[in-house]
Amino acid sequence: MTDNRQGWYAVHVGVGREEAMASRISRVLQGCGLEEAFFPKFEVEQKFHGEWKRVLKPLWPGYIIVATRLPDALVKGCAELSEYAHVVEVGGEPAALVSPAAELVRAWTDPGDRVVSLSTGVKERDNMTVLQGPLVGSEHLIETMNRHKGIAVLGVDGLDGKGRMRIGLRVLPGDKISNIDF
Repeated sequence: MTDNRQGWYAVHVGVGREEAMASRISRVLQGCGLEEAFFPKFEVEQKFHGEWKRVLKPLWPGYIIVATRLPDALVKGCAELSEYAHVVEVGGEPAALVSPAAELVRAWTDPGDRVVSLSTGVKERDNMTVLQGPLVGSEHLIETMNRHKGIAVLGVDGLDGKGRMRIGLRVLPGDKISNIDF
């Protein structure tokens, strides 16, 4: 059965093989309603040898996202691959992603560049103000922060509906904000 449901579909693949499998699925499904196959990531800052560097981390390890109008062709294409690639299904049918986390990734990234940018904010007492990045105006989504790892955990269910979505957040001390270049 073929239909024209436009949507994003999660494909479970081997951890560490996400980039390669996104590329492979793109090739296999070329001309079969495929719009995009990607491995979503988020940007954080980490300190290496005394210097801060921007690093990309997987948003959902072990999963790639495929945007297609033909989910049944996606299921068939994944079944023909020699490596493990399983389309997430509900009731035996490919399940389009409708989670709040997927909607945020749609809003915070662009086709061809599915990286959630690093946000920068200031925390003074109990107030967090995001000055730059996708979290500007969405401070209410922040559930917890790990300032040492530069990660904000959002009060939004992740891809699987269980874990929380994590993105990069650089937190600056309030008294040093005038000395920082963005």
